[in-house]
Amino acid sequence: MSEQEKKFYTIKEFSQKVGIKEYVLRYWESVFPHFKSYKTQKGHRRYTDDHITVVNYIKELMWIKKYTIEGAKKALKEYLSKNKTKQNYILNFDSADTKKFLLEIKSVLEDTIKILEE
Repeated sequence: MSEQEKKFYTIKEFSQKVGIKEYVLRYWESVFPHFKSYKTQKGHRRYTDDHITVVNYIKELMWIKKYTIEGAKKALKEYLSKNKTKQNYILNFDSADTKKFLLEIKSVLEDTIKILEE
């Protein structure tokens, strides 16, 4: 699979791609609500090219413009809403509440299909 075709990167691959240490990416995930990696069932982080825009903007705010964490959070939120940049809203599919919710949705959809087929 070529670099352009790849959809998900490990934290090591993503770190190398964006030039930011792995521990910094983990920290940024903990403080920036608009920057969250996808997680595998085993809890391994996975990143996409969509994360690059967010990471580069955080890097600019924190390292070049010298924003505080709170200032960078606010600026990032404004930037994403103004530019309508694709934001990552991640569901943690490993949590029991999410699984229960998804199973309820599945059940309702199956019931709806049965009704429509009658």
